[in-house]
Amino acid sequence: MITSKKVLACGFVALAMMVLPPAAGAEDVIRDDVVQVTNIPPAEVTAKEKGASVIPESVEVAAPMEGQDPLTVTDVRVDKTAKDAVVARSLAIAAAKRAAFSKLAERNMTTDAFAAFDMPDDRAIAAVVQDFQIVSEQLSPTRYVANFTVRFRDTVTNYIDIDGFAHAASDTRTALVLPFLEISNGSMVLWEDTNYWLDAWQQSPLDVPGWNLVVPLGDITDITTGAPETTWRGDYTFLEAMRKKYETDDVALIVLNAEGVTLAVDVYLYSDGKLGTRAPLVSYGRAADNAGIAQQAQRLVAQYLKDRADERVQPVVQHSVRRVEQADDRLAVRAEAHFSDFGRWVDLQKRIAAATPPLAMELTSLNSGGAAFTLKCACDMAAMNVALADAGLHLQSAGVVVGDALSARETVYTLDILGD
Repeated sequence: MITSKKVLACGFVALAMMVLPPAAGAEDVIRDDVVQVTNIPPAEVTAKEKGASVIPESVEVAAPMEGQDPLTVTDVRVDKTAKDAVVARSLAIAAAKRAAFSKLAERNMTTDAFAAFDMPDDRAIAAVVQDFQIVSEQLSPTRYVANFTVRFRDTVTNYIDIDGFAHAASDTRTALVLPFLEISNGSMVLWEDTNYWLDAWQQSPLDVPGWNLVVPLGDITDITTGAPETTWRGDYTFLEAMRKKYETDDVALIVLNAEGVTLAVDVYLYSDGKLGTRAPLVSYGRAADNAGIAQQAQRLVAQYLKDRADERVQPVVQHSVRRVEQADDRLAVRAEAHFSDFGRWVDLQKRIAAATPPLAMELTSLNSGGAAFTLKCACDMAAMNVALADAGLHLQSAGVVVGDALSARETVYTLDILGD
C-alpha cells in the first residue's frame, strides 16, 4: 500500500510541497478552504478590482552568479495555471526545463547568434536535462508557482557551445529508469515508501557513457499514471505511458532482490513497444545495509549499460578472421580450482557466469578433485579481480609455468570461493 507520495526530483532532493503563509500586507488573490497563493504584486490586485484576469502565466530566469556551474541554471521561476494544480505542476516542470535551456543558450551565445537560434523541441530538451530541484513552490486549486534549479548533461553541448566542454557523443539513447524492489513474498514494489532502491536512484543517478538516464519523480502524477504490476502480466500500457510522459527512447526496468545471501539484479529494456529478455546480474558478498546494497547494485547496472552502449557503437566486423583476432586480444588467465564434491564446482561455475564484466571460461581438464581452465575477459587484470570478488571468488597466484621458450613463461592462478 502506498502511504505517501514522493516529491524527489531526478538526482536532487527536492523540498516537500508546501504553501507559504502570507507575508505582512500581502493581498491574497487566489484562495480556497485549504491553500493560498500569496504575495501577488499590487498591479495584479488592481487588475482584479477592474475585472481583468488575475492569474498570469510567466517564466522568469535570474542572471547567473559568478563561479556557477556552467551546466546549471538557477532561479527559474515558473507560474502556470490549468484545470487543477497537478496538471499545472506538470506544465511548470516542462516550462522550467525549456526556460533554463533558453537561458543557457543565451549566456553562451552572442546576441545575434541567440536571436537566430532554433530551440529544440521539449523531448530533445528533456533528454539533455540531468536533473532539477524545486527550491520552493506554492499552489492553489488551479495554479502552481515554483522556483527551479536545472542541471544539464554535457550532451547539451550538441546544441550549445560551452567553454571548457567538447561536443558530447551524439549516439546516446535516453532511458527512463524504473527501479523495482522485489520483496520476500515475490511481489514487486515501485512507488511504495519502503522502496529504498528508488530512493537511491533519485539521490544518486548514474552517469553512464552512451545513455541519458532519467529517474522518475515518484510524485502523484507518476503514481496515478497506471498500475506498474500489470507489466509483469504482459500489459505494457503503464510502461508506454511513462515513456511518453518523460519523453525517453526506452524504459529500463531494474529489479533488485537482496533478500537472500546474494544480491541479484534483473534488467529489462523496453524499446519500440517490446520488453527485452531478462539480463541477470549477480553479486556475491552482499553489503550489510540498504545504502551499501544499492551502491553495489548500481555498479552492476552501470557496467551492464556501458557494455550495451559499447555494443551499439562497435563497428560491424565483416570477416571471421578479424573476430578471432579480437577474441585473442582479450586478457587470458590460466587457473585451477580444487574441490571435494561436484556441487562446489557447479557453484563456482555459476559465480563465474554471473560476473560483471562477463568472463568466459575455457575448460582444459576436469576430474573428481579439481579443474584446470582459462578465464578470458575484455578487461584488464584489476577489473577481472574486482569482477571475481563481486562474485564471491578469490584469484591468487599459484606459481609460474615455464614452456620451451622464455616467451612461454606464464603465471597459473588458483580460484577459490571466498570463505572456504
